[in-house]
Amino acid sequence: MNNVPFLKYKLTIPDIPKQSLFCERIKNMQIAENRLSILTAPAGFGKTTAVLMCLEKERENVKWYGMDKEDSFLPVFYAHLLDTLFSEENKDEIGSINMLKGLQNIEEDYLLLNAQIVQDAFMLWGGCKKKIYLVLDDFHNVVNNHSIIDTVQYLVLNMPKCFSAVVTSRVSTGIVADKLLLRDDIKEIHSSGMLFSKEEMSELVNDKYNLNLNRQQINLVFDATEGWIAGIYMMCHGMDFSKNPESEIENIKKEKSFFKTFLHRFLQDIPGENREILTKLSVLDDFTVEELETLFNIEKPKEFIKWIENSNLYIQKIRAYPTKYRFHALFREELKELFYAETDEKKRFEFFLRLANHYLKDNPRLAIRFYLLSKDSDSAFKVVKELGEELFNKGNPEEIFYIINEFSEKDIRKNPYLLLFSGMTKVNIDRQRSLDTFLLAMDGFKACKDYSFLMNTFGMMLVIAYQSNNFVTLKTASEKLPIFSLLFAGRKVIIKLLISIFIAFTGKDGFRYAGILRRILDKLSIKDDIWQYSYLMIRGIYYYRSGELEKAYENMQKILNHTVGISNDQWRIIGLVSCCNIPFLRMDKESMQTFAEEFYALGEKYNSPFSTGYGHYISAHEKYRCNDIPSAIEDIDNSIDSFNEYNGELLVFESRLIHFLWSEKKPSAEELTEAENILAKIKEEYPGHGLLEFSQNVVGVMQRRIGHFDKAEENLLQALHSCKRKKALQSVAGLYLQLAYLYKLWGKKENAVKNAEMWEKYSRKYRFVFWRESDKEAVREIENLLHITITATTDVKTIENLSLTDSVQREIEEEAYGYAKLLGKFSIRINDILITENDFKTRKVSGILKYIILKGQGEYINREKIATIFWPESGQKAANTSLRVALYEMRKTLSQKGVGLEDDCGFIVEKKEGFALKPNINMIRDIDIIEKKYSDFRRCDKSCEDNMSCLKEICDLYDGGLLDGHDYDDSILIIREHFSAIFFESLCKLSELLIDKEFFDDAEKLLNKGLEIDPLNEGIYGMLIRLYTDTDRTERATYLRDSFTRRFKKEMGVEPAI
Repeated sequence: MNNVPFLKYKLTIPDIPKQSLFCERIKNMQIAENRLSILTAPAGFGKTTAVLMCLEKERENVKWYGMDKEDSFLPVFYAHLLDTLFSEENKDEIGSINMLKGLQNIEEDYLLLNAQIVQDAFMLWGGCKKKIYLVLDDFHNVVNNHSIIDTVQYLVLNMPKCFSAVVTSRVSTGIVADKLLLRDDIKEIHSSGMLFSKEEMSELVNDKYNLNLNRQQINLVFDATEGWIAGIYMMCHGMDFSKNPESEIENIKKEKSFFKTFLHRFLQDIPGENREILTKLSVLDDFTVEELETLFNIEKPKEFIKWIENSNLYIQKIRAYPTKYRFHALFREELKELFYAETDEKKRFEFFLRLANHYLKDNPRLAIRFYLLSKDSDSAFKVVKELGEELFNKGNPEEIFYIINEFSEKDIRKNPYLLLFSGMTKVNIDRQRSLDTFLLAMDGFKACKDYSFLMNTFGMMLVIAYQSNNFVTLKTASEKLPIFSLLFAGRKVIIKLLISIFIAFTGKDGFRYAGILRRILDKLSIKDDIWQYSYLMIRGIYYYRSGELEKAYENMQKILNHTVGISNDQWRIIGLVSCCNIPFLRMDKESMQTFAEEFYALGEKYNSPFSTGYGHYISAHEKYRCNDIPSAIEDIDNSIDSFNEYNGELLVFESRLIHFLWSEKKPSAEELTEAENILAKIKEEYPGHGLLEFSQNVVGVMQRRIGHFDKAEENLLQALHSCKRKKALQSVAGLYLQLAYLYKLWGKKENAVKNAEMWEKYSRKYRFVFWRESDKEAVREIENLLHITITATTDVKTIENLSLTDSVQREIEEEAYGYAKLLGKFSIRINDILITENDFKTRKVSGILKYIILKGQGEYINREKIATIFWPESGQKAANTSLRVALYEMRKTLSQKGVGLEDDCGFIVEKKEGFALKPNINMIRDIDIIEKKYSDFRRCDKSCEDNMSCLKEICDLYDGGLLDGHDYDDSILIIREHFSAIFFESLCKLSELLIDKEFFDDAEKLLNKGLEIDPLNEGIYGMLIRLYTDTDRTERATYLRDSFTRRFKKEMGVEPAI
C-alpha cells in the first residue's frame, strides 16, 4: 500500500474559468498591490476567479493554498502552508520545516513556528524585488481556529516587504483587527463589491457568452440576479431567450432556491447517461481523466471533459499531476443532493464499494471513506490495520489526521489502531488526553492480541514519560503488559519488551539485571529507529552510572549522530539530556560548551524551559571546572528557575542540592531542613538515577560542615553501601572521598587514609576525573592527605592530573581580543575568527548582535527592550516569540563560528539583566577609534602632520553609516548623525590640507569617497569643482557642476549652493 497521500492539489493554482470578464471593478481591487486583500462573499460571487484574474501576470510568484475543513487542524494547516511557501527551496535550509516536526505542543507553540517561518522568508526573500503572493482560498473552512487567524495577522505584519497575502472566504475572517485596522495597504472587499453592474453584465453576456441579448433582456437578467455572477451564469446558459423569458423569470424568482431551479431545468436537456455520471461524480472531491475511464467506463474520457466544459457546467481545472477537475461547490452540492434523491440505497452502496476497492491501493483515505459510506466498516478497519506500521513509523500527525478524520468518535473508541493514531495526533496538543487514549488502545491491542502494536503504544507512552519526566501513567501502562504472552509473540515484540524492561531496570538503578539485558540486546539487531534511539539513550545512562565512561562516550557519539535526533529537535533534546552528564564526568571542556550552547539554542527555538534549564545545568558544571564558583552557583540557580517553569520537581531538587554542595559555607538551619525535606521526598518517590544517594551525600556534607559528624557518617555510609550494591562505581569513588574528608576532620586518621586510598584506587582504575558527590574543599584536603601518606609509604607518584582542582587552577585562559566594525558593512573579528553580515540568516538576526555590540560592555539590554525595538508592530507575546527564534539563529551562527555564548572566545553574555559584551573581552570598535582620533584632533596643538594622521585614520575607518543605515531606535539616528558629521568635517579638513600640500590626486580620491557616501553633499561637490578648476581641468569642472545641479534640483527641488 502506497504512502498516505499529501493533498498536493490543494497547493496548485486553478486555471481561470473560460468566459471570465476582467472588468475595471476587479482591476480596482488592487489585489496585486495590497499587502493584504480579503474577499468576503457567499458562494457563487466569483471570489476565486477575481483573484486569479488579478494575479494572472504574477502567476509564477503565487503560492496557492485551497483550504478544506481538515486544514483547521494545526499540523495539517502548517504542513500545507510550509509546502506552498517553500516547496521550491532546499528543505535542509528551511528551519520551520524541521521545527514543525519538533514542536511538543503546537497549540501553545505555533507562535514560535510563525517566527521561524518569517526568519526563513527573510533568508530567501529579504532582498527580493519581485512580489510573492500567498493566496488562502476558502478561508471560511478554518475561520473558527483563532491560531490560524493569528498566524495570518503575524505574517502580514512581519513578512518581507515583497510579500502579499490574499484571502477569500464566505464569512467574515476576523483577520483585520488591532494594528491592521490602521494600515492603508489592507483592503477588504465584501459581497457588494463583488456584484456586477448592469454595464459589466452586458459586456460579459454579449462579449464573453456571445448571446447578443437586447436591452430589455439584459434588464430582465439583471433585475432577477442583482448582479450575482452565479445567477447570471445559470440564467444565460439555462434559458432560451428566443422564447418569452419574462413569465419564466417571474416564476423562477418565486421559487425557494434560485440556483436549484435553474440547475434542474438545465439538467433536463442532458442525456440520461451523462446526467447519471454527473450526479455520481459529485461524491468525489475531484476527478481525473483516468478515473472517468476506469470508474465510469467512459470510452472517450477526454471528450467527456470537453463536453462538460462546452456545456458550461461550473467545472474548475487544476494543473496538478495528473490534471484534476472539480465542480464548483454550489454545483457539486446540488448534484450530490440529486444523486441521493435519485439512487436507491442498494445501488449507492454498490457504487461506494466499487469506489473503495478502486482506491484501496493508491489512496487508502478515500478507500476508507467509501467503505464507511457503503456501511462496510470492517473493511475500513482492515485498511487502518494494514496501514498501521507505515503510519506509526512515519508518525506525521497531519497524515494520521486525514485517516482518523474519516471515522466517527464511536468508531475510533472501538478500534485500538484508531485510538493509537488519535492519541498520536494529540501528543503535541493535550499530553494527558493523549496518554489516556493510549491506555485505551493498549486494552484493545491486548484484547485482539496484537502485541507488536501493544508495545508500540507502550513505547509512545515511554517517550512522553521521558519528555515530561512523569512516570505515573507509565506505571499504570506497564501493569497492562502481559509479559508471559509477549515472550512468545515474535522477535520484534520480544526486542521491544526487552528494551522496555532494560529501561525500567536502568531507571531504577537495577544495574545488575540491566547489565544482563544490555549484553543480550547488544547481540540483537534493533531495526526500528525510535526503539534503537531509545535503547542508545538508556544504554548511555547505564554506562556512565556504572562508571564505564569510555563506553559511555562512544555511545554518546552514536546518539548525537543518530537520524532520529538529527531529524527531530524534541528527540534531540531528550538525547542530549540522556548523555549530558558524560561531558562533565569526563571533564570534557569542549563537549560541555557544545552541549550547553545546543541546549540554550534549542531552548530559545522552542521556548523550552526544560532545554534551557539543562543549558544552565551544564554551563554551571563548566564554570565549576574553572573554579568560578560564584558564576557556577548563579547558573545552577538559573537552572532551578527554568525547571520550576517546566514543573520538573525532581530536576529542581537536584539543582538545589548541587547549590548546597558547591557553596562550601556553613549551612543555616533553614537550608539543612530544606535539604533534609528534599531527601525525605526523594526517599518517598525513589525516582532512580542515583538521586537518592546523591541526596544522602549532600545532606551528609552539610551535616559535616556544622560538625554533626555522626549523622554525616550515617548518611554517607548509607549512600556508599547502596551505590556499591548497585555497582554505581563513580558515585562509590565520590562517596569514599567525602568519607575520607569527614574522618580527617573527625580526627579518625586511619579511616581517613583508608577511604582516601579507596578513592584513589577507583579513580585510577576507571580514570575518573570528576565525582558529582565531591566539593572542592574535600578534593583539596584529600589530595594533600594522599600526597603525604603515599609518598611516605609506597613512593607512588602523587595523584596529579586526577582531580579537577590543580589542573584547572593552572589553566590560564587568554583574554579574547575583538574588533567590531559598525560603520558601513558590518564585521567582527575575535582573535582569528571573522564574522560578517553574510554569516547570519537574516538582517534582523545580525541586527540584534550589532545592537548589543553598539551598547557595549557597560549596559545590559533586556529581552523585552530588544523585542520591542525589533518587532514594534507585533504584540508583546508575538514579539518575544520572534525574538526567541532570532536569538536561536544568532546563537547557532556564533556557535558554528566558535564564538558561542559558552565558548572561551565568546564575546556576548546573557544574565538576568539582559545581554551585553563580556567584561573580559578586549573589544575595540571602529566608532571608539574614530571618537578618540577626533578628540585628539580637536585637542591637538601639534604640527600639521599630526593633524593629518588623525584625520586620515578617521577617513580610512569610515565607509558608511552606523549599522549600515538601520534605525533600530531613535538613539541610533542621533549617534549615526554624530559620526557622519565627524567624518565629513574630517574629510573636508583633510582635503584642504592635502590641496595646500598639492597632493591633488589624494584629495580627489578622498572627495570622491565622500560623494559615494553622500551623493548630494553640496560642500564636497563645491570643493571638487574648485579642485578641477584650480588644476586646469575646466571642462571636467563644468560637466560636474551641470550634472550635479540637474540631479540636485531633481531630488531636492531647489538649486544647489555651489
